[in-house]
Amino acid sequence: MIHRPITNMKKYNIPSKYAAQAIRFPSFDGILLGMVRGFSSLSWLCWMFMSPLASKALLAQSNGYPPSKRVDALMMPIFEPQYSGKEPSRANFRLFLNYQLPAAQEARLHLGPEVSLRLLTGHHVLSVEHEHSPGKEGRLVATLDGREMLKLALPIQDSNRFESTLEDAQNIFRMDASYTASVRFQTTGEGTLFSKSAPDAKWSPNAKALFIRNGRLVYDIGWLGAMDSDATVNDGQPHHVVLQVRDGETRLFLDGKPIASKEGFSAKDEPLHRFKIGHSASDFGLDWKDGWIQEVRFWKEGLSEDHLKAWLESEQEPLDPPNLSWQGALPQETFDGEGTEGLGVIPRLEGNVDVIKAWVQPL
Repeated sequence: MIHRPITNMKKYNIPSKYAAQAIRFPSFDGILLGMVRGFSSLSWLCWMFMSPLASKALLAQSNGYPPSKRVDALMMPIFEPQYSGKEPSRANFRLFLNYQLPAAQEARLHLGPEVSLRLLTGHHVLSVEHEHSPGKEGRLVATLDGREMLKLALPIQDSNRFESTLEDAQNIFRMDASYTASVRFQTTGEGTLFSKSAPDAKWSPNAKALFIRNGRLVYDIGWLGAMDSDATVNDGQPHHVVLQVRDGETRLFLDGKPIASKEGFSAKDEPLHRFKIGHSASDFGLDWKDGWIQEVRFWKEGLSEDHLKAWLESEQEPLDPPNLSWQGALPQETFDGEGTEGLGVIPRLEGNVDVIKAWVQPL
């Protein structure tokens, strides 16, 4: 069989930077695309055929379940009729999706904020294996209608740390006008949740940071002052903090309730400062430790008052998508003791997908 490089990248919706690595197989003229930002390794594997009986036998054998534990007993339903867009995080799992997608419709299966698989129209059966442990390269293998068609190497994750590019800091992470930032975390220590400050440098004028000091939340702007609260947050319990800057007022919310506010508390952004998660300056705010930053989201225009109120009062997801949706890495076992610890992702369906049957199970 001759494997011909794909030359029409637009037709197959493959980013040009992957052009040298994308291979078209003569027997297949459609591609399920895995969009993974920042991945250095992307390979397309040849299609392999396997009978359903052989697949089931291999499934049971590869998982290594004891004879007393039936494979189907470890299948947990997902995307059920009452599916509201919220599924629990899953780590080291296999996902099975039997679906129907009408012609001319678009839909995607999201696995965390970085992986998005475009679903093909028609009636298909998709199986995805996702395996990822802290400090190690992970793997994602997708099989469609019994044919292996995509394999990705998932990058090693630094669990509680992120730093934006200078371009994104200037265009997306503007913190000198209206914006909304949300952080979900739990800790018994102290340190920076997020900041906008100079890279690898000391604290400086107009640098900004939200951090925990003496067990309490503090929002500080360099050489301008600080806004803090009396609420204790280093109790090891999950917390949700929202920082809202709008119309000249800066407000801080904890677990849905306002805890601090300040009028006119703002300063211009410095052109070389970058947006960071888990650290700020070398001499201020401290690096994050003894805890988990589960999620950081950022809206550069800021949520409207109505959307913010609905979100804080009912946990109803904001209609406006965030400019950043970042998830931290905490090893977790997500199958009631039947799985293995790994870096969890939240499966999510987007689009008008008719789910015939769907389940997840531990690898």
